[in-house]
Amino acid sequence: MDPLLLGYLTCAIIGGLVALTQFLLSYMGFSEQPGFGHNPFKPANLLQTILLLLYPVTIGLTAFGLMGIGGHARQWPNHITFAVALAAGLVAVVVFFSVAHMFKHGENVVQATGHRVLIGQSAVVTQAIPGQRSSVGRVVLQQRERTLEFMAVTPHGELAVGTRVIVAIVLQSDLLEVIPEAFGA
Repeated sequence: MDPLLLGYLTCAIIGGLVALTQFLLSYMGFSEQPGFGHNPFKPANLLQTILLLLYPVTIGLTAFGLMGIGGHARQWPNHITFAVALAAGLVAVVVFFSVAHMFKHGENVVQATGHRVLIGQSAVVTQAIPGQRSSVGRVVLQQRERTLEFMAVTPHGELAVGTRVIVAIVLQSDLLEVIPEAFGA
């Protein structure tokens, strides 16, 4: 067997097995961060950090191996097959980091422009909010087809779970002041 073909097969198999392991760990909940609006590119613990660091390696290895196998099957010269496989692996890694950047950028836009984006948005109370800003509760809202969860306070009386509210003020990137929809209408 050609040593290059063996190398391509090894890369594809290792990449595929690591991807399968990542999928199974995610499916079993080992890489999931609890809560709404979860960003898969923002790890919360060591296992998630390791899995996140393995994603580009897995993607690059798999693309390199598969493209190498394809080039070998088409009987391309070895130097062209290797160059194309290497380019495919690098492109796959660049695409991964582009997607990761889009996730991170989207999260920063919500935080940086929260005053303009979130004010006036409708939300639903998921954890009771004590009245007169005495403590925090939680609300969820839809923003750009994503469900986001925030801590919230209210200057009014207590708001029960399920109450529809409107965002009045963004106090911090993760803390909103809300009012009942009846007052905001």
